[in-house]
Amino acid sequence: MKEFASREINFSVIRVNNCCDKMIKVMHENYDSEKRTMNVSDLEKALLTKSAAEVTKDLVAAQSFILSAAITGTTSKKAKKTEPLWDPK
Repeated sequence: MKEFASREINFSVIRVNNCCDKMIKVMHENYDSEKRTMNVSDLEKALLTKSAAEVTKDLVAAQSFILSAAITGTTSKKAKKTEPLWDPK
């Protein structure tokens, strides 16, 4: 992760449960700095409390964030949340 950070490679993660929490913690510890922060979109609560359609909408929003950051060339810290780039239906 330190190598990726030094090469200015951005990371965005979609978290769906707590099975990957230790890995995400290690990734944060070795990637985050004053210049760069790894974006983690957390969908665990949504999976437990929302309908499949609502979770799909949240997933599309998280993926749209990742795509918009890649398309605009901004870092995850500066990227703005945008509307989906496609019809989520």
